Amino acid sequence: MTNEANNKFTTQELMIRAAEQAHEGDMQGAIESYTEIYAQNHEQYDALYNRGLLHIEQGDFDAAITDFTSVLEIQPQHVIAYNTRGVAYSRKNDVEKALSDYTHAIEIDSKYVYPYVNRANLQLEQGNYPAAHQDYSTALELSPNNAALYYKRGFCAFEAGNYAGAVPDFDAAIQRNPNDADFYYGRGSALIELGQMDQAIDDLDQAIKLRPVFPLAYFKRAYARSEQGDWQAAIADYTTTVEQSPEQRDAIIYSNRGELYFIVGDYHEALKDFEMANLLTPGDPLALAGCAVTCYASGQVDNARILWETLVTHDERYRDAEYVTKQFNWHQRLQDVVVKLVQTV
Repeated sequence: MTNEANNKFTTQELMIRAAEQAHEGDMQGAIESYTEIYAQNHEQYDALYNRGLLHIEQGDFDAAITDFTSVLEIQPQHVIAYNTRGVAYSRKNDVEKALSDYTHAIEIDSKYVYPYVNRANLQLEQGNYPAAHQDYSTALELSPNNAALYYKRGFCAFEAGNYAGAVPDFDAAIQRNPNDADFYYGRGSALIELGQMDQAIDDLDQAIKLRPVFPLAYFKRAYARSEQGDWQAAIADYTTTVEQSPEQRDAIIYSNRGELYFIVGDYHEALKDFEMANLLTPGDPLALAGCAVTCYASGQVDNARILWETLVTHDERYRDAEYVTKQFNWHQRLQDVVVKLVQTV
């Protein structure tokens, strides 16, 4: 004979089971356990909240929003539910509702740091840099030793074009956590924009030391080295950039390396790079002009003229040498050749 009551789990037992299932990766099992808890007692809003978190992990944002909304119907001042529902709305790209939820959370508890951070992140994505900077600053008042927040505020300043303002925040991030490659990369990028190439290279060296597979850092260091006239080292860094991101080829990498090969007199490799850039972005003036200039320098004058006439067909201003030299921020060696080429068209 079976006692039916013994087959039922208590709420506490179900909560433990759900947590264990989630920890073991059985998300659906955990969701079912939380559903059973709520079915037993509609006041168990913690089960709804936890189920909502699992829905977010599974990418079911609508289901998550439904759960968090149910929590708020039971507990209208549930600040964490407002914040997390904001995250779900943000993942759905519903910016207005996400911002509204973060703001509601802040109004309920102005000392709760996470909605400031989440609202700042969303404002940053939207390009609203002053609002993002303000929220990061408030978050730092609440969490003054948070290295990641200094980094984010520095990144915000960087994106807004305030490179000098970004550096102190990157400094503060590094002081609090000297082992994060992104922090050195951020500061190095800002220093490049400020023209401080030696210090930028030092930072990018450290970023690469901490994270050897870091194509963006190699790309930035290549640029800094080229600005210092260290052509071969810059070429090597651009090559590493390509090797580390073969599935994300960017035309600018090949155009930049093509320019460096041209500078050192390796027209064969320069032409290959400009052709690859043109292949990746067909008709791009920079890549097409690079092909034309390299052909001209290597004695392929007729090919160079044909390529340049293609540019002129799309824009008559390419007949004007002064316009061309301003349009392409090339090294003087390429500028000298392009002036000669334009005069022949």
